This record gives sequence, C-alpha cells and structure tokens, in this order.
Amino acid sequence: MGSPQPLCVDFDPRWARGQIPGSLGEHLYREHVLDQALDQQGAGDGMKGVILVRFGCAEYQHDPVTHILVHHALVDFAGMTSLLNESISKQIDRLAETKKPSEVLAAATSILAETREFVTSTRQLEADFTTSAEEMNKLKKELSNAKREAAIDSLTGLFNRRAFDRRLDELLEAADGLEGNFCLLLLDIDLFKEYNDTYGHLAGDEVLSRLASVFKKSVRSCDYVARYGGEEFILVLPEIGPHDGVKAAERIRKKVVKEKFAGDGEPIKVTVSVGIASYPKDGDDPQAIIRHADTALYKAKETGRNRVVLAGETPKKKRKKSKSKGKAATRGGSK
Repeated sequence: MGSPQPLCVDFDPRWARGQIPGSLGEHLYREHVLDQALDQQGAGDGMKGVILVRFGCAEYQHDPVTHILVHHALVDFAGMTSLLNESISKQIDRLAETKKPSEVLAAATSILAETREFVTSTRQLEADFTTSAEEMNKLKKELSNAKREAAIDSLTGLFNRRAFDRRLDELLEAADGLEGNFCLLLLDIDLFKEYNDTYGHLAGDEVLSRLASVFKKSVRSCDYVARYGGEEFILVLPEIGPHDGVKAAERIRKKVVKEKFAGDGEPIKVTVSVGIASYPKDGDDPQAIIRHADTALYKAKETGRNRVVLAGETPKKKRKKSKSKGKAATRGGSK
C-alpha cells in the first residue's frame, strides 16, 4: 500500500490573524477548521493512527488520540513557486502594455508585495516546523519521565509491582519456544512488622530503602529487582538455573545479615527469607511461577527464617538457639 493521502483543508492564516491577532489566532482557527473537516469526513475519535493534514503548503500530523497537531513536512513549494511566477509574469505583461508611470509603479509594488509575502510565509512555515519539532521532543521527554515515574516505587527507587508484572510477561513471551530459563526470587524481611512497631515507621522505611540498595547492588545489570509490596521484594535473574539461583539468593541473604540498623541506639540485625522458583521447571505462566516461589518462601519462614528454600524442596527446621542479650529484629513474632 502507498502512503496515505493527506486530508486537504482550506485555510487562510491572514483571515485568522485578522480575527485574533498574532500566531494564536492562526493556531485556534486552524484547529477549528481541522475539527470541522474531520467531522465532515468521519475522521473523528474512531480513527486509529496519525492523520496527515495539509493546510495550503504545510503538511501536519494529527493524532486523533492526543489531538496533537505537529508539522510533518513543508510540501508543494514547486506549486507555490509556479503560482508566484505566473502572477509575476502577468504583472510584467501588463507593464509591457502600458507606459503610464502610475500603472508601472502599481505593478512593481504588487510584484514586490507578493514576493515578500512568499518569503515571509516560507520563513514562518520553517519557524513553525522547528517549534513543533521542539514541542514534540519536549512532549516525548515528559511522557517518558511520566512512564518511568509510574513504574518506580517512590520509597526504594526500585520498580513497582505493576512494572514487574509487565516485565515478567515480556520475559515469558520472549522465552516462549526458546530454550531460555530464569530464576524468580521472592524475598521477605523477617519480623518486619515487629521492627516497625518497636522502632517506628521511619526506622522501617530506612530498612526498606537500605535493603533495596543491597538487593540492587547484589545482582547483574540484566537482572530485574522490584518491590512487590510491603516488606516483600521480587527479583528475576535471566539465563540462570535453580542451582545458580540458590547461590545468588544465599549471597544476598548473607549481605543482608551484615547490615546493621540503629534501632533505639543499639545495632539491630535484620534478616530475610527467600523462596525460589524457576522457569520452565516450575511453570510457564506468571501465576504458577510466583505461586511456587511463594510456597517456598512460606517454608523458609516456617522452618526458622533467614534462609533460602528452592521450590519443591522440604527444608529441615532450624534448631532453636538461646536468646542473646543484644536486641535483634528476628526475636518473637510469627512472620
């Protein structure tokens, strides 16, 4: 199929400026004329994709969704030049037929005026095109920033659950039919509610923020780290099997143990429990993989916390240790 023919719209910028001074009048009039033309041709909100619109010698792209009208190209300059040449030729022919000074002056003045108008229109179109391109780049940048902000958890700076779910869908779609694999790690901060209740929500926020940094620094650039909700975090490690997934989780768990938090002035230790599932071993859809990881996480909690459990394994319960004199976030509670 060839490129779409532009929707041609009659437009007189001089009339617009006469009604409302300056470029604002031209812009408003252009939008009004375009709306009428789109309605008449049935090219309203139901149309998909960008509509090409031509106002005189200027071609625009009109997006039916955002209603943004942006200069696409400056077209038909050959036609404009031809019309100008034709008009000037007529004026010269009239000059050849008369010797009256007043008519000569009038014809010369007319030629000069038409030439100036042509040059002015060309420069204005170029300026409009440049401005429109700058505005579009600005809009694209703002849209990109808005999308990023919508995908980021404000406290930790990690991706949020919605962004993670989208990423997992993309990863599974890309892996479909291929021999790729990946591990999914579901991490939960042990006894976080008790820590929050004891030391306050600001202290709890510090734990979340610092551990998010630990998780991010403990993985590769191709890995995906997100806050899944509350004190739960979720990681996807592409091209890693279950065995290497356990190694990565253990490395993260040990780094967390080394972190010390102020609490009420004494060093407080925080731990995490980790459940691991893998693709394709534990399923080929997001719900199944996350469900297996969640079950493994539950077993890690039930068998003593501060440990890593792989989906399908049945870990032994840890032996209870006598309570130390120092405070720790892992004392008491059920989670």
